[in-house]
Amino acid sequence: MGCCGSVNVDHPASQAHIQKTRGNGKGQDFVILGIKDQNMVGKVYLSGAPTSDPQLVASVDAAVKKTNTGVERGTDEHDKLWDIAWHNSKMTSGYQFLSLKKPFFPIGRHVVGLLDALGEHGFIPSAAPSYGGPISDKQSVEWPMIICEKDVEKQYAKETLFFGIKDQNIPGKLCVCGPADVIEQLKGDFASKLKQISPEATEAFDDYDTAKEWDLVWRNTSITSGMQAFSLAKPYFPKGKVVFTIIEEVYKLGWRLVSTPNFGGNDVDWPCFIFKRLLERPASTPALILAAMKDQNIPGKLCLAGAPEVGDVAKLLRDALIKVKGNDQVTLSKDEYDDDWDQVIRNTSITTGHQAFSLKTAYFPKNDAILAITNTMGKAGWKLTACPSFGGMSASWPSMIWEYTGEPWETAFVAIKDQNMPGKVCIGGVEKEVCEGLLNGFKVLSGPDCEQRKDDYDKEFDFSFRNTKMTTGHACMSMQNSWWPYAYPMELILGEFHKFGWRPAGGPNFGSMMLTWPAVVFQRKAGSGGAGAPAPRAQTSRVWLPTRESQAGIDLEIWEQLRAKTRCAWSCMSLWFEEADLSQACGSSPEPSYVHPDLQDDRSVDLDWMPSFEEPGAAFDGCGWEAWQPGQPGWFDEGAPFEAFGGLKALPPLAYEFEFDSNPRPSRGRSSSPKGPRTSRRVLGVPGAATLEEKVEQKYVGYLLGRGGQTVKEICGLWQVEMWFDQSTAKEGYSTLYIQGDPSALDQAKVGVERLMRSCDKREGSRSADSDFR
Repeated sequence: MGCCGSVNVDHPASQAHIQKTRGNGKGQDFVILGIKDQNMVGKVYLSGAPTSDPQLVASVDAAVKKTNTGVERGTDEHDKLWDIAWHNSKMTSGYQFLSLKKPFFPIGRHVVGLLDALGEHGFIPSAAPSYGGPISDKQSVEWPMIICEKDVEKQYAKETLFFGIKDQNIPGKLCVCGPADVIEQLKGDFASKLKQISPEATEAFDDYDTAKEWDLVWRNTSITSGMQAFSLAKPYFPKGKVVFTIIEEVYKLGWRLVSTPNFGGNDVDWPCFIFKRLLERPASTPALILAAMKDQNIPGKLCLAGAPEVGDVAKLLRDALIKVKGNDQVTLSKDEYDDDWDQVIRNTSITTGHQAFSLKTAYFPKNDAILAITNTMGKAGWKLTACPSFGGMSASWPSMIWEYTGEPWETAFVAIKDQNMPGKVCIGGVEKEVCEGLLNGFKVLSGPDCEQRKDDYDKEFDFSFRNTKMTTGHACMSMQNSWWPYAYPMELILGEFHKFGWRPAGGPNFGSMMLTWPAVVFQRKAGSGGAGAPAPRAQTSRVWLPTRESQAGIDLEIWEQLRAKTRCAWSCMSLWFEEADLSQACGSSPEPSYVHPDLQDDRSVDLDWMPSFEEPGAAFDGCGWEAWQPGQPGWFDEGAPFEAFGGLKALPPLAYEFEFDSNPRPSRGRSSSPKGPRTSRRVLGVPGAATLEEKVEQKYVGYLLGRGGQTVKEICGLWQVEMWFDQSTAKEGYSTLYIQGDPSALDQAKVGVERLMRSCDKREGSRSADSDFR
């Protein structure tokens, strides 16, 4: 932050650095779009490596020139750290000094034309953080930034369907623009559903929202709580059931929500939804969940609406949040202000709150709380699809929308604190290797005084960069616009994150009054990593591997059945017994070593020739359940012996039941479908006993287990505690050790574990610590 931040940035050096990173292949899949309508000369900006494509620029040029007369492409001294700028564009209603028309409300046809031009070249909006801040004690600015990503999976058509929510108006309106065929479809079942949730809604244009600007306008809609001038209810808080119904009905037409930008300024907020048409329309629509954070309220709340599974999801989120500092009193409870929501988690603390008597910034997001929400949803199979932000009258209500995919996801979080001295970029949930490239880039883009260091205000985050300049700052005594975002620093973040497999999923906005804290949530499939990520440790996919010594316990006929089902030649059998011989990994113990299906362990070995085994809950092709004789350790044999691990408990079963198809088929094992949503694993233990939770580097896990689980067994017996590992995070380099028992025994057990880890460092490579234990 600074007085006219752009003056303090070395523009030529910044441009040279970005060109260098583009040459290294970073950020090639992203285009950043900026809209500067709250300016005397409206502007549209474009930045990113793909802007070197003359055809893409020509398409955008044609679309922008349709927005107004006299549009020219060029740059001036106020357009630094962007690649291309168009002047005299008109994307919103603009200033409305002497009019009853609402200011800065987007013009649907112009936005759709611009997004269609990008879609023609395969770029789809994926996140839309909004920047802004105060320019006086009565006025503020808001700058929408739309991050577009290359549709490498070829999921979407180029067409755009755009919704503008105009609830901060009398009457409330829902304005729509898109292809003619879907507009006609929206007049059918969608209109009927809309009238059920907003009975007074009528289809009609007026002088303020005309057919020249929009394809469809519904008046008298009620999508948020409204002004609430004489009520204790919060203004313009979204009505969860209404918003969910609107999105669900559009999904039924074969469209998907991809991004949710915010327009506005000067105390008005216009949340918008961008949908893209699927190239292949599925037979059914995915389950959806909407969550809205109500931290600018006493008590804080997380409100949920959506699919029938929302009750189970609410319990998952409650259990995750209760472990986060400041959220130990969370409960599931609704009151008279929550009728528009299915479930409400009360007493939440997701941001820093009001901060009336503190130097801490107000309503800045807490990393641990945000990641507790997003990671819990991701592990349960819910993919974050967009982060709309509602608000008005100095209130800000960040929200999130998930689709159920059944695949586990992991998330990361970036929060930008430019309205602060010093400016900061705070990051959580990523590998430390990501920060190396970021620091080098920030030192060029923001100045050599930029450093990676946390202070007492950032301790919830994993990493923090100080003295960053993500915007122009408070541009006093200058013609530069205050708080206008730079594209190059965001491109730097996108490129470094993408190197490790992270993709932007949404841009929630936090803040209060005139404070604005833009953020971006990234996600990736669990365990996917990226080109720059450390190689994951080799592991099995929930397979029991017998050693050479135990092979005699299984008849040759069984091995033949396995060979037939995996469609392998017999040469693979030698590979099975040679390279998968666990006796070399676990020491010279003559006893069989087992890997429990729900426990990843260093002793497991990855076999590339093996088929892919999916987690229970999805049908799979591979080894058959019927191939194993009763009483023998099978691929998913629930009766397999646990005593080989001694006192160690494996991860508990999933918190839902399965229906198994027992009908034997030649190339099919068993198929299962959950009766409820996929949920995260729960920790077993004795009710009422104290539990200690410790993160342990993965390199120590096998050492602490000992041969056959003997080490853990001795610890449990010596101090009368229960111990078990949660290794679901093994690919991230650590596991969680749970120790449960009498509080006085927990400290002794912890000291013993720490002593064993120190011993492991001295005897690197050893797999058993029995001799050092005492």
